Amino acid sequence: MGSNNSVNINGHGNHISSFSRDRRAGSTSTCVSYSDSVKEFEVGDLVEVTLIVPERGRGLNIGFLAGIDKREDDIALLFSADFFTKQLNFYARKRQRWDTLQTSEKFPFEQGGKGVIQIKYMGSHNQVSVNGQEIANLKHRVDPNSVQTIFVESDVHIERMEFRPFKERQ
Repeated sequence: MGSNNSVNINGHGNHISSFSRDRRAGSTSTCVSYSDSVKEFEVGDLVEVTLIVPERGRGLNIGFLAGIDKREDDIALLFSADFFTKQLNFYARKRQRWDTLQTSEKFPFEQGGKGVIQIKYMGSHNQVSVNGQEIANLKHRVDPNSVQTIFVESDVHIERMEFRPFKERQ
C-alpha cells in the first residue's frame, strides 16, 4: 500500500478510526477498530474491501480479530492470498490454536488487476465472494460479535474498506 492509500470503514455515518500502521519490507500492516460502530452483526451485513494488486504483489492477509493484539487474541477469520503460488486460504485461531477452515479451488485475483472482496455474515457462517463470485462458506469458530479489529497486511493497494449493514442496503 502506498502512502496515498487510505483505509475507510463506515456504514452510513459510522466513524471507525485507524489506530496503527506499520510498514515492513514493501508491505503494510494496518489495524482498524470498528467495535464502537458495529455493535452486533445481523444476517446480511457485509465487509467489503476494494483493492488493486500490483504487478509484483506478493500477498494479502485480512484478519477479523477478537481484541487488538494480533499475536495473542483469537482471530475469527483470516483471509490469506498468496499471489505467487495462487493459493487462497481461510483460517481461524482460537486459544492460540490455528484451524484451516478451507482452501479455495479458485484464485480470483490477477497481478495488476482490481478485486472486490465481500465477506457477508450469514448467521451460522460467513459467505466470501471475490469480484461477485462466491468462493467460500465458512462456519464460525469464533463468535463474530467478539470481533473488535480488522487488520490488513499486504503489499496491495487498498482503495476502500467498508462495513455495509444489510438494513441500509435494502
